Amino acid sequence: MASDNMRKYILELFEQSQILLENTDTIPEAIEKLKLILKVDPNHAPTNFSLGYAYYHLGNIEESVKYFMKAKELDYPQEKIDVFINVLISKEKFPAKEAEELSRANNVKLFLVYIVIVTIVSYFSRNFLTEGYLGGWDSMSHVFKTWFTMESFAGRSSFDWCEYWYQGSPIMPMYAPLFYVTSALLAIITRLNALEASKWIVFLSYPLSALSFYYFTRRDQIDVASIAGALLYGLIPWHFSYVIVLGNPTYALCYVFLPPLFKYVGGSTQFDLVLSSVAFSLTTLSHQGTGFLLAYVLLWYHLFTGIINRTLRRSLVRLGLLGVLSAGLLSFFWIPYAYYSSTMSSFQVPFQPVYEAVGQLLQQDHFMYLGSPIILVLIASMFLVLISRNREGMVFSLITLLSFIITFGYNDPTVKIIYPFAKLIGPGYRFNILTSFTISMVLNIALKEIPGIMEKVKILKINEKRITQIQFVLLIFTTILTISAVLPISDFYNLSIPDSHGSLYSLLSIEDENVRAWWLPRGALEAALPMFTGLSTPDGWYDQGARPENVALIHELADIQLGENPEYFVDQLEVLSVRYLVITGSQLYNPLKTIEKLELVEELQGIALFRVKNIDQLTVNPKPSSARLYEITGIIVSVMVVAGIIYYNYRYARSYEKKMLI
Repeated sequence: MASDNMRKYILELFEQSQILLENTDTIPEAIEKLKLILKVDPNHAPTNFSLGYAYYHLGNIEESVKYFMKAKELDYPQEKIDVFINVLISKEKFPAKEAEELSRANNVKLFLVYIVIVTIVSYFSRNFLTEGYLGGWDSMSHVFKTWFTMESFAGRSSFDWCEYWYQGSPIMPMYAPLFYVTSALLAIITRLNALEASKWIVFLSYPLSALSFYYFTRRDQIDVASIAGALLYGLIPWHFSYVIVLGNPTYALCYVFLPPLFKYVGGSTQFDLVLSSVAFSLTTLSHQGTGFLLAYVLLWYHLFTGIINRTLRRSLVRLGLLGVLSAGLLSFFWIPYAYYSSTMSSFQVPFQPVYEAVGQLLQQDHFMYLGSPIILVLIASMFLVLISRNREGMVFSLITLLSFIITFGYNDPTVKIIYPFAKLIGPGYRFNILTSFTISMVLNIALKEIPGIMEKVKILKINEKRITQIQFVLLIFTTILTISAVLPISDFYNLSIPDSHGSLYSLLSIEDENVRAWWLPRGALEAALPMFTGLSTPDGWYDQGARPENVALIHELADIQLGENPEYFVDQLEVLSVRYLVITGSQLYNPLKTIEKLELVEELQGIALFRVKNIDQLTVNPKPSSARLYEITGIIVSVMVVAGIIYYNYRYARSYEKKMLI
């Protein structure tokens, strides 16, 4: 009973002091009441913080620092203390020794958190560095583009016109180039080859994405909620399946840029607007399809935010400004892209009908696999957000639900009303990148709201230290669930290039580079033939950047005539200037052995290499003369936007300095 009376006495004094702190004239009286509390309980963290606050406003820096540091020792929320300590440090009113010690301690804490995150995430992504090539449907076509970028940097090719695919193709203006440029630069600096550099960029993207999440969502050096969110974001199974199964490593960099985008997109200053535009541009330059998807989702994000916060007009205005600024920054990319898309083939082969099913979320061998532990974490987190009524958490919960609805129902006529962009953005599974982030954000926000939730439901009286302990327990629990979900699919290895392929690469590599070779049936590894031999191929991957007439001929020959009419197929090789033909599968190449125009060079392990007789030196279609105008226009617009941003922010900074002086 005495203990209950004491708590009641402390609570009454504390509530009275908080009222007195609202008026500068009554702060001394508030200090008296706060010191009465400390006589009873010297380790009452909120009281120590309030005394620091009181002395701060009275200008008594020494006493203010004393009580702020005491509150810090008692595990009072770091972000609340840092608001005042950072101001004191910036005004050089914080004791130099204490400031240095505090900075050193904070840096050590932050470094240790980074080490923990990097170690855990890197362990599960380490197999990307094993021998062989990246698995997945498309992977080697992307590695080829890294190799081509290296060739361009070395001056052996033109970055904006590739002679190795489709008899001349603008494959780089047609593809978001950031992954290829980053991988090529790493290869040049470290003397790695294109495949090794690509694997390193993929591997590094995992710990970097987790660190990015933590850095842009943390409130202090050790933010337990942000650690849990960062580990989930770095290890969520969809993060792996995009590379392991779909074979698209360019998505990996998108994960790195989503946290800063959503950090700044909700800001209120022009600096936030600029930074969110930069983050959006980097995401788009990592994968343009994700950029289109992100533009669509940001519309819903601003609608939900505006409705929940009752700031719909302001939200839509900021969305418009973000769109204009991002379009200006990306002009150097999208203006040439729009030109080539109107004149060249741009994914003319339609996406195969894909019907994602909810049950696939639990299938470990499917690229839609998420795992029941992650689903459990999501449901629990959304429940906590609902209880706390956290507006940001509600927005991300709504975005998550919307993404699931579109992912599993985008073929439904009703869903098509809100998502009519399937042909532009692609199948519903492409939402998985964004949903990976929103799920992690919901968890992060839910754990941050634990103190308020426990106070609201009045489960028990707890202090700040106990709350931290509860959050650590939840961190460990959610991390175990995350690891249990990703563990079954993280034990993968890269694929080895067959010995037969290596032998044929060696044979073709000694040939004149001014000839063209074609490997059929078509595939991503086959499309990467120029990287291994230096020879061009009439084919490519997904037809992007090819002339429409070339696409029609390639599909007819490769998909129909090779199997049904071999002689006609061989006759048409002259049109494509194919000197060497590589065919996999005896059922396809045996009928070719009797054709006079072909000479069998090598046959091994189910693969045959033919030389096509009487083929002239290859000819490369020239780059369209009008393309240069669009490229220059795009560069000029982007430069003007960047210059405008720099000038505007310079003027703003100068006007702000003048106001501060006045």
